[in-house]
Amino acid sequence: SEPSERVNNFVFIKTHKTGSASLRDILRGVVTSRKLRKILPAAGRSIGFPGFIEVNNPKMYRVKYRPGEFHALISHSRYKKSVTDQLIPDPVYITIMRRPYGRFLSSYDFFSVLRKCAGGVEVTPTDVLNNPEVYYPRLQKCRQSYLILNSVCFEMGIDPHFD
Repeated sequence: SEPSERVNNFVFIKTHKTGSASLRDILRGVVTSRKLRKILPAAGRSIGFPGFIEVNNPKMYRVKYRPGEFHALISHSRYKKSVTDQLIPDPVYITIMRRPYGRFLSSYDFFSVLRKCAGGVEVTPTDVLNNPEVYYPRLQKCRQSYLILNSVCFEMGIDPHFD
């Protein structure tokens, strides 16, 4: 087969509890070995999260280059094509999806969000799945509800309370 064309401009949409941290680390190595210009957060590990990146907000990311001069975005941020297209010309988009049930169980254990939102009562994932009418309203009120209630949609730029 023909060798594929090398991709240098890309946006990695990191999604919680999908193995995305491992892929981010691999992509970080690609960026470093190819000496690509990456968008770096001004502070922490994410850019704009849980909101969106703002192209002309220098407080969100380190401004070493002008919009349109970057090659890669691998830091955690929410997907918004109109923004990333201004920062990185003609990017390839990369993400990881995971079966919802496995991601739910992983999130349950990792974030402990359900335990925090259950009013101090120990709640199992089975309790939640068997009684969504009881637990869903409680989860919606939690500060980190977007991490448990379809966070992949949230990270892909969709409103977390979309019904």
